[in-house]
Amino acid sequence: MKTIFLFLSLFISHFASGQTSDSVYSSNILQRIFVRDKFELPATDGWDIIMYSPDVFSYVSPDFRKEKMDLPSKMTGPTDLQVYSMIDGQDWNHQKYFSSLDSNLDRLCLTQHQIIEVCRRYRGLFSEDVATFMLFKSRRHYYVAGIMLVPSGFWIYADPLESEQVFNGSFNRLLVVPAP
Repeated sequence: MKTIFLFLSLFISHFASGQTSDSVYSSNILQRIFVRDKFELPATDGWDIIMYSPDVFSYVSPDFRKEKMDLPSKMTGPTDLQVYSMIDGQDWNHQKYFSSLDSNLDRLCLTQHQIIEVCRRYRGLFSEDVATFMLFKSRRHYYVAGIMLVPSGFWIYADPLESEQVFNGSFNRLLVVPAP
C-alpha cells in the first residue's frame, strides 16, 4: 500500500509541476512549430566557441571579437529544444521576443557550444529567408545570436538583448530555446 501511495504521490507531483516531456512555453506573440519533431542536443563540454568554428560559420560578426565572446562555456547535459515562430503582424524587439516565453532568461539560454551543435545537426531549420535566433550569455551579459544560412554557409551575428532595434512582425523569424 505504501508503495502505491509513494508512486501516486511522485506521479501527481511530476505532472502537477509541469515537468513533462510535452511542456511548452506559453506566449502571446510566439507559437511553437515543428511540434511533432524531436530536436535533441547531446551533452557538450563547452569548449567549442563560435569565433573559432570556421567549419560551421562562413561569417562571424566582428561583434563577437569586439565584445570578447571568446570564453568557453559550462558543460551541459543532453538538451531537448523547442522551436517557435512569430505570430504574424506583431512588431518586436529581442527583449520582448524572449521574455514572452519566460521571465527567467537563464532558462532560455543555450551555450555557444550548443548553438554550434544546433547548426551542425539541424541545418534544415535555417534558410536565407528566415533568421533564426538563440539566446546566450557571455561575461554575464545576454546576447541574441542571429543565424542565417546563405550559399556560402552559416552567417552569425550577435546583438545585446537590450538592443532597442524593432523588427517588423510581417517577416518570419524563428526562435530556438531549451525545452522547459
